[in-house]
Amino acid sequence: MAFMENNGKIIIDNPIKSTISEAQEAFAGLSDELGLKSEEDVIELCRDVREKMWENNNAVIEYKSSKIFQSEELKNLFLSVKWESGQYPEKLVEAMKNSATVFSVWDYNRLVGLINVLDDGIMTAYIHFLLVDPEYQGKGIGKELLLMTKKKYKDYLRIVLVSDDKEIGFYQNSGFDIGKNTTAMFINKF
Repeated sequence: MAFMENNGKIIIDNPIKSTISEAQEAFAGLSDELGLKSEEDVIELCRDVREKMWENNNAVIEYKSSKIFQSEELKNLFLSVKWESGQYPEKLVEAMKNSATVFSVWDYNRLVGLINVLDDGIMTAYIHFLLVDPEYQGKGIGKELLLMTKKKYKDYLRIVLVSDDKEIGFYQNSGFDIGKNTTAMFINKF
């Protein structure tokens, strides 16, 4: 984790995993003035700084195209949205490697969003996962991931996904239609 000042802005790397000692060292004696007395105080400060960065359009969010992840990164992201898949981080690592396309979103070195796509190479692309950490939802990340995917697969005849009922409006606002006379079906081992 790193705290640094950049043109008057505090940049916090990996803020959720921060510790009081790192904060004290980084702010060189300002801990008492800032009210940093516990790990929870540091985490709350980091969240406040991150929120201010979002408000001022100074957040350091990076979109990447890569299939290589650490199991802990995927586990944390999937469990943040309470997806059972997070219980199988090693399988998720392999699933990402075997996907046709994976776009990910990073807040410094923290994985905060991801979309992965399976495709047949010419006609159909299937969006398997689209997830954004709840702390980052509502900031346009999911929409941007969909735009990146739609751009990559613009020449395909069909882009397919299965949506949770509560997310249907989000996907409709992103240009997807509900299939006529279709039902998603699964063989599920969760």
